[in-house]
Amino acid sequence: MEITISKEKLIVWLWSILYLIILLSNIIEQKLSFVNYIDETIEIISMLYILINFKAYIHDSSLAKITIALLFVCVIGVLGNLFFKFQDNNIAIAKDMLAMAKTPIVAMALIIRKKTSKNDVLDDKILISTQKISKIYLFILFIFGIVSLFDNTLGLTYDLRYGIYSYKFLYSHPTFLVYTVVIISVNLMAKSQEASIYVYQSMVIFLLIISMRDKAFAYVLLLFIILILKKFDINTIKARYFFLAAVIALLVSKGKINEYRSYTWSPREALSKNGFSLAKMCFPLGSGFASFGGMTSGEYYSSAYGLFGMNMKDGTSPMNYIDLGDSGLPYYYASFGFIGFFVFFYIIFEIFKKAYYFYVGNSDKVKAMMLILGYLLICLPFENFLTNESGATVMLILFVFIGSTSKSIKQLVNRH
Repeated sequence: MEITISKEKLIVWLWSILYLIILLSNIIEQKLSFVNYIDETIEIISMLYILINFKAYIHDSSLAKITIALLFVCVIGVLGNLFFKFQDNNIAIAKDMLAMAKTPIVAMALIIRKKTSKNDVLDDKILISTQKISKIYLFILFIFGIVSLFDNTLGLTYDLRYGIYSYKFLYSHPTFLVYTVVIISVNLMAKSQEASIYVYQSMVIFLLIISMRDKAFAYVLLLFIILILKKFDINTIKARYFFLAAVIALLVSKGKINEYRSYTWSPREALSKNGFSLAKMCFPLGSGFASFGGMTSGEYYSSAYGLFGMNMKDGTSPMNYIDLGDSGLPYYYASFGFIGFFVFFYIIFEIFKKAYYFYVGNSDKVKAMMLILGYLLICLPFENFLTNESGATVMLILFVFIGSTSKSIKQLVNRH
């Protein structure tokens, strides 16, 4: 008996496999290190996709704005390297440039894909398939989360916070579990007419709370607000409610900044304060690529850290630079200056504006987009969220794994 699989079903399966890999990537790369390059692979494929679809690329005004802004940030960065020479290693400069450009490049490729797709309902079928994965995996995480509360000897927990061992499952750190659970939450929110969505999101909230991470608590607050807004029509409350995400992020950031300032030595506080000083010193440019913040500036150690004595501190020294990977916003305003900082976040604004245009006719998908934006704003102040693996994967969630555009939703309804 011959078994035939349609091209559409095969594509849905492949995207579903990629979704599962994204959820499990940190677990897999503990055994298979090459999985660590998934974001670079996605970026390279995105570049090729843009070249193949160059005609569609050059005829989109939003993509033109993103490209011009991205080139401007690149020029600012290179000029910073040429003028101040804190980083003169060409490999380091190239690696950091690719890392900075990763999110915009992947976003542009996925925008082209969504605009030029001839299958109006493909992404909704991908959404339905990935939601099955989300529900099964969420249940597994939930069961082991309960177990971890009663037995912390199974390797499922990380550190003790407020009398509770933080849950990490099989991930190397609770932060990876948090990101995975957030992805699941967003994916399930994108098509959530059924009452069971509140059950699944309650499981999400439980897992985030027992991870004992500040950003998880912030996302829980955001999720509560979105679930409350679910009874309203998103078109009635309009886009101004996106500012709720920004307000929550700012409140969390303010609290964390005050916490770091209370420490005798805090790498994140040092990065924030000294990054600002470096930006003023290099104005109107920045210090350049791979010169401040990010693991590349530690791997190819930047001389900028010596200006502030950070080369003598554990976590930011040439021998141990692990904390440089959690620089967050200082990476942008130090490396590219205050002007480059605002231009880069204009790029992010354009990306989300385009996504809003795709989903504006479907309130569930706009809510899912609000969750992505909110989590992004929560993470950005203190993490290099957009330059590591999450920069590529969050764009896949935004433009693929929350379904088709609102127009194709109507077509799907009409067909059934």
